[in-house]
Amino acid sequence: MIKRDYILNMIEQLILRLQLLTGMIDLKDFDGAFQLIDETMEEFFGWRSDFVNAIGEETLLAMLRDGNGRLDVDSTTLLAVLLKAEGDVHAARGHDQQGYHRYLRALHLFLTAHEEDHASTVPAEWDHTLPVVEALSNFQLPVATQQRLYHYLCDKGRWADAETWLWEIADSEGAPDAWHEEGDRFYDHLLAQSDPALSVGGLTRDEVREGQAEWQGSPGAE
Repeated sequence: MIKRDYILNMIEQLILRLQLLTGMIDLKDFDGAFQLIDETMEEFFGWRSDFVNAIGEETLLAMLRDGNGRLDVDSTTLLAVLLKAEGDVHAARGHDQQGYHRYLRALHLFLTAHEEDHASTVPAEWDHTLPVVEALSNFQLPVATQQRLYHYLCDKGRWADAETWLWEIADSEGAPDAWHEEGDRFYDHLLAQSDPALSVGGLTRDEVREGQAEWQGSPGAE
């Protein structure tokens, strides 16, 4: 109960600060926006922004785990929200590479929080995975990140989006050797879904059959 109340209080504070941050971006007060994010990170987590962005991701994740190796999903999600916000400031300022670094790190944290979710207190709407992916749309994501995103979209039942990344990965130079088998499983799984479930995920049964036929005729098919 204490942890839940603490997280909910953090969320209330974060909502107010993100609103303030939006105003700062609109006014092009970028220095003030960076300072607000930096102060919020230090207050919530005890880390300054420079530190969070400089250390390796595995080290950062290790610091977000307890003594038993269990990830603090709530803290991970809220830290990812702040990193996305910092990426937004850099993007608004025209600092594309700095924005990319923050967005990519935020995406990895969101994906990890999803992959290791343990009764999270943070509401589902704080999962900003898809907005971060949209912010990264002009960049080529690492293949390993694309794979994690594909599985995330499958877990969420966003079949049309998952299919897009399935093909994106297949067309990349770093595609896993067994990726064609993954596509076979993907289309078999979709054909086992009901029409309403497919529709919610953005596909029709005919589109799934067409996609499967194209997949089976693509390079790598046995």
